[in-house]
Amino acid sequence: MKNNVFLIGDSAGFAEPITAEGISNAILSGKYVAEAIIESNLDSKLAEQRYVEKLNIKLLPELKSGALLSKFFYHNNPVRNYLLDKYGQYFNNIMVDILHGDRPFPTDVAEKLKNRIKEKIF
Repeated sequence: MKNNVFLIGDSAGFAEPITAEGISNAILSGKYVAEAIIESNLDSKLAEQRYVEKLNIKLLPELKSGALLSKFFYHNNPVRNYLLDKYGQYFNNIMVDILHGDRPFPTDVAEKLKNRIKEKIF
């Protein structure tokens, strides 16, 4: 926050890294700002603190995980090609569920995927 202005949505860099969709995260971050302002009784420092706390519960962990996964999926490499050939439909079903809002973005999937790949390679 600067000069009592909170950044939300695309202006805060909250576009989804895999699909580039940003409306849902803009709405969610706007909701978080409104809640933080109300909960803080208009105390700007407290509102900023509450906003960051709310972002760290769900939105920022999902964006971090999405960023890691996007690096994996958008780089052409043999491991990615193998996994998509073998499990492509499974990944597709998960992404459709996420985009429909039927399941949250898995915040630990990138770490699990990296560990699985290391196990298979080494």
